[in-house]
Amino acid sequence: MVRHGGEHHPPFSHTYADVPSKLEEHPVILAEKWRSSEIARKVGTTEYEGYQCDIIRHEGTETTDSPLMQWVARDTGFPVRTEVPEKLYLLEYRNIDERPVPVSAFSIPPGYRKVETPVP
Repeated sequence: MVRHGGEHHPPFSHTYADVPSKLEEHPVILAEKWRSSEIARKVGTTEYEGYQCDIIRHEGTETTDSPLMQWVARDTGFPVRTEVPEKLYLLEYRNIDERPVPVSAFSIPPGYRKVETPVP
């Protein structure tokens, strides 16, 4: 524990790390790639969280052999729901707010320190 001004803080309190991401793994890019592949097929349409969606079934991907279902919003191309029933996996986006986010929202707050993360 680190002690500051009479308060106790865990050792990683007020820290941040830069975590690289691969653009090709972005959900929108993956959804488009899978939608146009032979392993994916449209199995229906529905409204989900206010979006008209195509329901896409993927028979397997590079990351899993289990069937994967995605609800892809037609107007944005973004998968608002992803489900892998065999793995009991569910990812949902709810209460989506499409208003612009100010750049200042991504600033590191004062008093935070950067920590290094191992690269896989």
